[in-house]
Amino acid sequence: MQALFRTRGREPGGLVISTVNLAEVLEHSTDYAKDTGIDVPALLDSLGVRVHAPEVETARRVARLRSLGGASLADRFAVATAEVLAGRLHTTDEALAKTVRQARLRVPVTVY
Repeated sequence: MQALFRTRGREPGGLVISTVNLAEVLEHSTDYAKDTGIDVPALLDSLGVRVHAPEVETARRVARLRSLGGASLADRFAVATAEVLAGRLHTTDEALAKTVRQARLRVPVTVY
């Protein structure tokens, strides 16, 4: 993940996370945040990550992506956000990256 944050300046528009995916990050980091006192949204902000509030077009794309076998709703929001913003999908999920590539979506993917 360090590579992701080192290269964030190369992304057009910088790094972006959907509020849906932010909720997932907050859920997974609850114990860590409690133990360390770290405010995860503030940390992401300090790293230059913008939060994207999905609009109707993003929701429509998420619904159309239901054909991505095995992709969760949160996964589909990440993919749809990248599509809507003409950005890159950054993920640690090899299976999601493979699914996106096999579906031949116009979303470049980087796996960490």
